[in-house]
Amino acid sequence: MRDELGDDRDARLTVGDFSVIEPSRNVVPGAVKVQLDLRHVDEERLSQLDAAVTRLAQGAAEREGTRVDIEPIWHSPVTPFHDDLIRTLGDAAKARGNEAPQMMSGAGHDAVNVSHVAPTAMLFVPCLDGISHNEAEYASPEHCALGTQVLCDAVVAWANR
Repeated sequence: MRDELGDDRDARLTVGDFSVIEPSRNVVPGAVKVQLDLRHVDEERLSQLDAAVTRLAQGAAEREGTRVDIEPIWHSPVTPFHDDLIRTLGDAAKARGNEAPQMMSGAGHDAVNVSHVAPTAMLFVPCLDGISHNEAEYASPEHCALGTQVLCDAVVAWANR
């Protein structure tokens, strides 16, 4: 699969749901439904990856003598955020002695909608064991306080531009 998709650190593929249509403990299922979420920071590369995943699924089905039906449910275009805001947040984090790594977030955050009408960026705080968007998500009060302070510093810096 890596040969077909390449070594692309900006690509994300997640199985969002997997269900056996007629489940039974002792029978090989006749049909399953799998929902994939494919993301990338570049729209053209996202389209290439989508085509590659489709080819891989169809090739696997042919080799196994079965079929695969692929039905796109939803597409959210890649939404770049405001470079100056990203820089302002990074500068505010660094001024407080913290790293300011940039990361892709392909999730359907409200910020995507806001970005269509106003300059937008997002600030993340670390979660325990990297788990987020999950019932086990936990961010320490210290990290939340620091994130709030960095956001405040960035707002003040942006307002004073």
